[in-house]
Amino acid sequence: MTEAALSRPDSQDGRERVYDPLDPVVKHEPYPYYAKLRRDDPVTWLPSLQAFGVARYDDVDALLKNSKLYSSSMFWPALLGEYDPVPEVPPMISMDPPGHVHLRKLANKAFVPSKIKILVDRTYEVANQLIDDIIARHGTEGEFDWATDFCALYPVTVIAQVLGVPTERRAEFKIWVDNILAAANRAAYGPERLAEIQDSSNKIRAFFEELYDERAANLQDDLISDFIQAEIDGETMSRIEVIQMSILLLIGGVETTTNLLGTTLVELKRHPDVYVSNGVQKGPPIGVEEGSPFWI
Repeated sequence: MTEAALSRPDSQDGRERVYDPLDPVVKHEPYPYYAKLRRDDPVTWLPSLQAFGVARYDDVDALLKNSKLYSSSMFWPALLGEYDPVPEVPPMISMDPPGHVHLRKLANKAFVPSKIKILVDRTYEVANQLIDDIIARHGTEGEFDWATDFCALYPVTVIAQVLGVPTERRAEFKIWVDNILAAANRAAYGPERLAEIQDSSNKIRAFFEELYDERAANLQDDLISDFIQAEIDGETMSRIEVIQMSILLLIGGVETTTNLLGTTLVELKRHPDVYVSNGVQKGPPIGVEEGSPFWI
């Protein structure tokens, strides 16, 4: 986007459109709004979220490092409200030290180097299979919907395999995740949409409760079994903590990665020189680590 476009106010009905992370127009192209916030309003109240938005790096860095003054504990309740599938315990991203550190250490027991190598291999297998399926359906010269045929399927398939859940149910997982995250905008919905959100919240919890009980009785080579077995000084994760962690991974993996993949291709199309340099080099694309925080 050009500097002129960044500085030009976006108006609607003669009124300047302000930053609202739930506004579809803003979500479609948020970067001019980010630039304006950093320049003019680095700490701003967001009515739709009933929260403050902090735009500048140094402020965000200071905020995240001071858990005594700035707590994460209300993030998840504010995001999902009464539609939280596991309200009994907070997810790790909505915890402050020392609870966050303790739970993270337990969860990290599932990510030893030997396990990471297996996970990486699976991601390549899934990506290659999806590309093969796309070519089989559309040919090498045809057109396809990248967002639907790859971005939406890749992360949910990987997460499903890693967690040890049936990949044939991946369409259900995507629906559940999308509906649960829609609870962030629950104030704008009517009874019918809220009922859909509640139904997805109930179903995702029931699914992982059943899966936990199956794995506790018969451990497998998957992440949920690793969480169940994780131990530090005799302490383990409780049943409800494992269920919460599994749901968090499903939500985070599906939503974040789907958006990242889609926006990455958009940005590579806007910057063909980067696309070419990534395509000819050996090893992981140079843009991945830089692109992840920027494009998300």
